[in-house]
Amino acid sequence: MRKDPVFQAAYNEWHDQLRESSRSRLLLLTEKATDAVEKALEAGDARTGLQLLKGMGLLRDLPPGPTDPAAVKRMSELEKRRQKSELERLERLVKADEMIDRMEI
Repeated sequence: MRKDPVFQAAYNEWHDQLRESSRSRLLLLTEKATDAVEKALEAGDARTGLQLLKGMGLLRDLPPGPTDPAAVKRMSELEKRRQKSELERLERLVKADEMIDRMEI
């Protein structure tokens, strides 16, 4: 797979289609899942309630975010730079990997 870009591209496309198909199927089950959780909560199932709160991230003690708009903007810009830097790093790794593959031929 690593040496055949056509196969890798086809595999990636298949994987993306599979992920989207699964996501669509799960979305169709959302109403049933919500009904099941509601019934469990109405029956006093504390475990389900706790899992729901955990799953929604409501039980985590998150540090407060900045309340100053300028600080929020700075954080957003820093995150964008971090993501760009990470993307550039990954691109360099891919190029290096491609060079190694060519050397093996």
